[in-house]
Amino acid sequence: MVALLRNCPQEVTHLRKELLIAVRHILATDLRNKFLPCIDHLFDENLLIGSGWTTRESVLCEGVRCYVRLWCYVRVLGVM
Repeated sequence: MVALLRNCPQEVTHLRKELLIAVRHILATDLRNKFLPCIDHLFDENLLIGSGWTTRESVLCEGVRCYVRLWCYVRVLGVM
């Protein structure tokens, strides 16, 4: 998933938004344990939301939802 977000072009906002929705759904399942090794990468704002202006404006809401899910998950596990 990190590789998909990293390789996703900055101009393709709908694809990045779909990937963020997929991350949110995965975090709601037991597969969220697989994200632990790459949790530092997922907290990188440029990776999760993107660096393009259009992408930031259209994907920011979905990105914040993913950050909240990630933070709640990390807080429950006591990783940080």
